Amino acid sequence: MIFVESVEHSPFSILHVTGSVNDSIALRGELRNAGLQAGVTNAADFDAVRRELAKTAVDVIYVEYGDNTREMLVALGELAAKEPAVDGVPMVVYDDAATTEDVEAYLAAGAFLVIGDESLVDPMLRRAVAVGLLYKDRDYKAAQLAKSELRCQKLIDGSAEPVAYIQDGLHIYANRAYLDLLGFESIDELLEEPILDLAIGESAGRLKAFLKKEEGEETFTMRAGGGHEIDVMVNSTAASFDGEPCLQIFASQVKEATDDISDQLEYFARRDLLTGLYNRNYLFEQIEARRTEIDTE
Repeated sequence: MIFVESVEHSPFSILHVTGSVNDSIALRGELRNAGLQAGVTNAADFDAVRRELAKTAVDVIYVEYGDNTREMLVALGELAAKEPAVDGVPMVVYDDAATTEDVEAYLAAGAFLVIGDESLVDPMLRRAVAVGLLYKDRDYKAAQLAKSELRCQKLIDGSAEPVAYIQDGLHIYANRAYLDLLGFESIDELLEEPILDLAIGESAGRLKAFLKKEEGEETFTMRAGGGHEIDVMVNSTAASFDGEPCLQIFASQVKEATDDISDQLEYFARRDLLTGLYNRNYLFEQIEARRTEIDTE
C-alpha cells in the first residue's frame, strides 16, 4: 500500500521495550540496513518507558517483554489515557511462543498487532510505523486547523457583517453585529434561543424548512429588540463550531436596501432626467411650501 511505502522516505522513532539493549541496537541496524531512517531507543522497564516518552515523541512502541508483555501493555494503555502524546501510538508485540489465547489477550490489552515470527518483524513494523506517522500527521493537521479556526473566529468576532452559528435550530454563537441587528445586549441573551422564535408569521414555516438545507438564501421577517419587525436577508452554509457540525448564517437587514431605492426614487421624482436640474414638480412644491409659511405668518 502507498502509505506503507512512504515509510521508506520518512524518519521515524521506535521505543523498544525489552531488557536487552543489544537487541535494540541490532533492531536499529537491521532497519537501517534495509534503507529505513529508523531511530530505536531502548527501555528496559516501565519507569524507563516513562522517562523516554517524556523526552521525545515516538511513532511506535515495540514490546518484547516475555512473560510480562501483557502487564506492560496494560500499563502503557493507562499511560496513554493520561498522556495525549502517547495516545494513538501503535503498540506492537513480539512473541514467537504466543498461543491464540495469548494473541487475543495482547490485542485486548491494546496491542496494534502481534508478531510471531522473526521474518515478519520488518514488514509488520513498517505497517505499524506507517500508521504511527499517519497519527502524527493527523495530530499536526488538527493543530493547524485549530489555529486557523481561531484566526477565523477572531475575524468573525470583529466583522461588521452579522454572523451566527445555528445548531438544531438554536443559536450557539453570534457576533456583535448580529446581536445589534436583532436588538440583543449580550450573547447570553441569545444562547440557546431558538431562531424560529424570532421569525414572525409565515416566515416561521419558511425558516424551518430553510434550516434543513446545507446552504441557501432567503428573506424572513424577524422580531428585533423592542418588538419591532425587520426584514432580514439570510445566507446559510454548512460549517462546524467547536468541532460540531452546524449552520453558519450571514444576515443583513433588507430595509437598508429599500431605503436606498426610496432615496433614488425621490431624487428622480424631483429632477429632470436629461439635465439633472430640478423639475417643475420640485418648483411647485417649493412655491406651495413658501406660500404656506407666509399664510402662517
